[in-house]
Amino acid sequence: MSGVLDSGSLAFVTTLTPAGFPLFGVRVDPSHPDWGQTRLKLPLAIRTDRLCTLNTSVISGRVGVLSPRLMEEVRRQLKTLFGL
Repeated sequence: MSGVLDSGSLAFVTTLTPAGFPLFGVRVDPSHPDWGQTRLKLPLAIRTDRLCTLNTSVISGRVGVLSPRLMEEVRRQLKTLFGL
């Protein structure tokens, strides 16, 4: 084994307005303290209720990066969604 993963779990994202904001979404926008670290061009919501597993060969790049604080928000939403 080379230590390189051949698949990963991904969450969908959406650029919906607040009226259409998903129940289990994590908002990432310029008002968030970690916005500058994300490298995102547009505000979005991470859809923790829309997950999939993909082979890494079909992933061509990154949209952005999540800070540890944003990752904790995603984990908290996943725990709520799954009742953990």
